[in-house]
Amino acid sequence: MMKLLQIILIFFSISCYSQNEESEASKLGFDRLSKIKQTDCYISKKGNLYGLTDNEFKTLFSPQFIYYELYSGDDRFISFKSPDDSYTLFDMAKKEVLQKNKSWIMFYRLVSKDLDNSFFIVRNKDSNDHLLYNDKNEMVKNLGNYDISLQGKNNFGTFVLGNSTDKNFILINENGTEICSYPYVFQPYTDKDYFLVSKNFPQNSKYGIINHFGKVIKELKFDKIFFKENIIVFNLKNSYLITDLFFNSRHEIPVAKEIDFITNEYILVKISDTKWKLITEYGKEKFQIIAKKVEYHSRNSLKVTTDKEDYFIDFNGVKFNK
Repeated sequence: MMKLLQIILIFFSISCYSQNEESEASKLGFDRLSKIKQTDCYISKKGNLYGLTDNEFKTLFSPQFIYYELYSGDDRFISFKSPDDSYTLFDMAKKEVLQKNKSWIMFYRLVSKDLDNSFFIVRNKDSNDHLLYNDKNEMVKNLGNYDISLQGKNNFGTFVLGNSTDKNFILINENGTEICSYPYVFQPYTDKDYFLVSKNFPQNSKYGIINHFGKVIKELKFDKIFFKENIIVFNLKNSYLITDLFFNSRHEIPVAKEIDFITNEYILVKISDTKWKLITEYGKEKFQIIAKKVEYHSRNSLKVTTDKEDYFIDFNGVKFNK
């Protein structure tokens, strides 16, 4: 009975709330008012245009915009797009216009152990420079023709900037201070403090790993470094080192032309043009094969090609007919 009463009260509150919005929208000459969660503002709509009112139904922006977008986890910031393709950025907590008449606005959130701040990039109509601002509307840095890379967010208070023209990447901190610069930067995880970098990309590339301070933690000497779920693979010439995500060694493959992670449990190793072996994810050898070609066939088998025949074997090395 108590539960039913609670449901009725909630329904009644929502109903009254909606009727109040409808009444106020009608008084203001709008088609609709929609409450923005975690704020004291409402989106107003008239026809296909949007505006903004406060919790006392005072108009902050009349419906004049063709599009809006909410930012941040608490929906504090909102941007509007005008029919002439100009953008306005508004702080709903301070009831303050931060940016207006811009040709472009993009919002970002930078999080680390000691930081959880909002940032945004704007572009003026008379310039192609990207300007980075913090949530106090203070310009942090003129990024020029750099932009925040799609991989730019992480949990260590660092932005990755990319520039397709110069083919270069820069790491900066929340104050806009440059940490380091490389022609290639890849961030494999947002919650692990390392970046894959290369100095001579793409010709004669040697790869290494740095942290968000720019400190080299794996020397830039590897031909390849790649990431597979919970492991990292380091390739130098014809050898492979496999570690966990904290660089603790699992095992080494001292001689291999190629390796193929055919399942989560098994690795197919090409030792030479005619010699192959199957090993477990921890480096234990299952068996070796002499063949021209060996390839993954299905969940539990390999296809083997020799000069004389093609056949199939399971992961215990037992031959079978398909």
